[in-house]
Amino acid sequence: MHLIKHHTHALLYAGFWLSLASYGVLAPPERVTMLESGLVTEGWHLTLMALCFGGPVLLGYVLRMRGRGEGS
Repeated sequence: MHLIKHHTHALLYAGFWLSLASYGVLAPPERVTMLESGLVTEGWHLTLMALCFGGPVLLGYVLRMRGRGEGS
C-alpha cells in the first residue's frame, strides 16, 4: 500500500512509457504506416523513442528514491 500511496505518479509515468514501448514492438507494419511519420517508420523506432524519453526520468527517480532512507 505504501508503494501505491507514495509513488502513484511514478507508477503511472512508467506504465505509460513501458506500454508505449511494448506497443512499438507488437505493432503491425500497416498500423505504423498509418502514423504517417518520417521519424517512426518501423515499430521498433517507437520503442526506442519511448525508452529514450521515459527511461532517463525513471532511472533518475529510482536512484533518488534508493538514496533516501525509510524515514525521509
